[in-house]
Amino acid sequence: MVGLQFICVLLTIISLLPCVMNATVERYQAELKNGIQEGEARFLSCMCDNNTDVSEPLDEEMATAIVTGELKLTHCRTFDARDICGLLLLCSECAIRHLNCYASEETQQLQCLNEIHLLNDNYFGLRERKLKDVVTIERTRVRRQAHVCTYPTNLKTADVACQTIGKKVTCTQACIFGHTLKGVVMKTMTCQKSENIWRPSGFTECEPFVDCSLSLKMPGTVDCFSGTTRTAPLCYVSCNQYEDQPAVPRRAYECTLSGTWNRPLPFCVATGSGLSLVPMPKNIVANPGYSK
Repeated sequence: MVGLQFICVLLTIISLLPCVMNATVERYQAELKNGIQEGEARFLSCMCDNNTDVSEPLDEEMATAIVTGELKLTHCRTFDARDICGLLLLCSECAIRHLNCYASEETQQLQCLNEIHLLNDNYFGLRERKLKDVVTIERTRVRRQAHVCTYPTNLKTADVACQTIGKKVTCTQACIFGHTLKGVVMKTMTCQKSENIWRPSGFTECEPFVDCSLSLKMPGTVDCFSGTTRTAPLCYVSCNQYEDQPAVPRRAYECTLSGTWNRPLPFCVATGSGLSLVPMPKNIVANPGYSK
């Protein structure tokens, strides 16, 4: 995000320590069960000061922008305690919750899907910083930064670690599990402030070569942790009893680099989400971006 990238630039210049930006959505949960009444609700729920839980309704456009990391500090005009931007900025834990009930043709009854997108702590990357510091930082970067060797906006499919030494900025982009940058999962780029050009190329999103998505097709629960640069996607799945299928207790299932799972999946989930995949990198095993 724009605000985050310049904050990282300032902090890196000051401390000469790497500044790391992570993907936005940390975890996804879903539960499908028999419904009682039709309805649809979407809201942002945050744990704030004094362990109070504050919730605000969300429209689809705002929810999508938050989940995809497209909401920027510059988009926020107010930071009230109960404002969406204020919650994301000042609260330690936030989640987007979505309850959607519909009539299932397969089961001939009303079912409700409860989805939860858990976000990384401090969505705007301003841990232990007060609101007044945001205004100061935003004004400072306009005056001093001048858009020289700027960091990328928050990438959804990669982590970026950067370091500024003298007039040179060096960044390493590492793809999250199952994604690649034209045959590699890690790439280092440098930028001389006198040139203001990233070499050998700029920052781009990584592309998926495996699809580790799971979705519920019958009543049960699925609780998935997103893959990172060093860990595979992990899903906990349980299935309710359905016709002649016995209930399946909650178990962990881990996705592999080939797109398969470490154990047979239960009957209540379906694999894949229709992602357009690219070829798997040939040197994936030796690449330090993955532990396995």
